[in-house]
Amino acid sequence: AAMFFRAAIHGQVQARELPDQPASEVVLGELFTLKIICNLPWGQELAQTSFKPQDGIVQSGNLQIKTLKFSLRGRQKLVTVPLKSYRTGKLEAGSLALQIQRPWAKNMTHQTVLEVKAAPITIIPHPVKDKNSLPLADELTYQKPHNSFSMRLIAVIAAVLALLGCLIYRLIRYRKNRLAAPVPPWVTAQQSIAELRDTANSGKQPLAWCVSRLTDVVRNYLSERFALPANQQTTSEFFASLKSRKSPLTSAQTAYLEEFMNSADLVKFANIRPDRDNFAYAVNRAEDLVRETSQTEEPSSGNNSVDKKESAK
Repeated sequence: AAMFFRAAIHGQVQARELPDQPASEVVLGELFTLKIICNLPWGQELAQTSFKPQDGIVQSGNLQIKTLKFSLRGRQKLVTVPLKSYRTGKLEAGSLALQIQRPWAKNMTHQTVLEVKAAPITIIPHPVKDKNSLPLADELTYQKPHNSFSMRLIAVIAAVLALLGCLIYRLIRYRKNRLAAPVPPWVTAQQSIAELRDTANSGKQPLAWCVSRLTDVVRNYLSERFALPANQQTTSEFFASLKSRKSPLTSAQTAYLEEFMNSADLVKFANIRPDRDNFAYAVNRAEDLVRETSQTEEPSSGNNSVDKKESAK
């Protein structure tokens, strides 16, 4: 235990290249192996290894790590890297980085990186008898080139199909919107008044807000139903213009409407506190106004023509 903790806390990792590996001269394109000996103290781990080759050298396989022997101080590991060359001359093989985990280190970082630089190596030409067949550093596989014209044609067809799909979708949406029957203004007004009654009864909005909203619903309905400028005029201006022309409203409807809108103006502009009973009465009268001024459904022209033919017979 004492040897373990001493090695874990104070031990130093040592790594070196074997002097006889690789050979001083290597034939171009042939496989050779770089071997690194690493003395790893107890309590420290070799977490990761990576090799960085220099120009003219390529790694030709995976790194191999093998434990050679154990001792009281730690373990000895062998790291082997398979390499090949594709240039001749004296080349720098590269460097091996060893990442060491030191969880027991005292007053030191718990992770260190030890870099071992491989010795230069001489690559000699490969002697061949037939000058027309030269070996390469690695085996090459033939890949059939892509037909660029076919790829472009496929891309154009895909783009045209996508554009056609978008046009069809827009056309369907456009036809659906045109074929959809417009909602009559009295239906919209009745729905808005019913929602406003529920809002007032539930207390989700203040009663003053409900009064203001009811006037907006009535003004919007009159503007859409009779093309009156109810949304562009004040209350006094609206009723002055209403009396100066032929009004579509009866005298009773006009009187109620004028009383309601003047009372609503007091709530909005004079901060008069509205009464819940009066608001309920105003909602009922607004529903009556919309119902009394809404259009009744008329028979279609096709039905009229059929009736005329039957009467003629």
